[in-house]
Amino acid sequence: MTDWLEVRKIAPGVHVLTEARRFHAYLVEGTQHAALIDSGTGIGDIRAQVEALTDRPVVVLNSHGHWDHIGGNHRFEQIGIHAAEADRLRKPLVTQSAVEFLRSFQQEGDSAPADDGEDGIQIKPMEPTFHLEQGQVIDLGGRQLQVWHTPGHSPGSVCFLDEAERQLFCGDCMHEGPILLLLAGSDPQKMLESYEVLAEMAWDINLVMPGHGLTPTDGRLIHEVTDGLRRTLAGEVRMSKGISKHGAARIATFDRFMFLLPSDWQPAEG
Repeated sequence: MTDWLEVRKIAPGVHVLTEARRFHAYLVEGTQHAALIDSGTGIGDIRAQVEALTDRPVVVLNSHGHWDHIGGNHRFEQIGIHAAEADRLRKPLVTQSAVEFLRSFQQEGDSAPADDGEDGIQIKPMEPTFHLEQGQVIDLGGRQLQVWHTPGHSPGSVCFLDEAERQLFCGDCMHEGPILLLLAGSDPQKMLESYEVLAEMAWDINLVMPGHGLTPTDGRLIHEVTDGLRRTLAGEVRMSKGISKHGAARIATFDRFMFLLPSDWQPAEG
């Protein structure tokens, strides 16, 4: 482990690569291929870390196109992402909050790899080699990942289900801590619809592998976020006002997570 990167084996054939204690990517191995679910911030050489863990050919599967999930894409040859997120690869956006995060990380006395530019965050444009679609199966050899389109956090967010191992890799769709539904392209109602689809199979999921927060966590989280967002959108939850790194927000707080919605959001009448 370094200040920047921690690598842990969290299940048979599954490693989590965690940058700065908060950004998770997952290496999932089959007998023939390996999948890297998200590629991190691009700070440092994630491919070198991956190649130290597996000798199988690697395909990158992006859960969505935000900067902290696509930064290492350029180090790999095979890149899959939902079509609704493809332009985020072609024209990547590094937010000011990302630059400020790295600066604060270093100011706290931690170190990060310093070979990627003035601010350490320079995401290179990429053309995806294929698009991920609802129901698509990624066969790694003896292990299959099924694509579930779960818009809400962003239009082309996807989850990856390993049905045999009862594992769900869910990007920023859900996690313990703040769930962002106030970004450009976020849609709280679509997020609820996605949650309701996932909730139908939640009792068959043992481990949830999110893009942030505690990992792995348990399948009960799926039911909790579904019920919490349903109640929030129905106006049944007392909300507070706050300021996040993404701007003003209305916040609904629960035991393990909170939803951050736009500051002008109001529950639908009726």
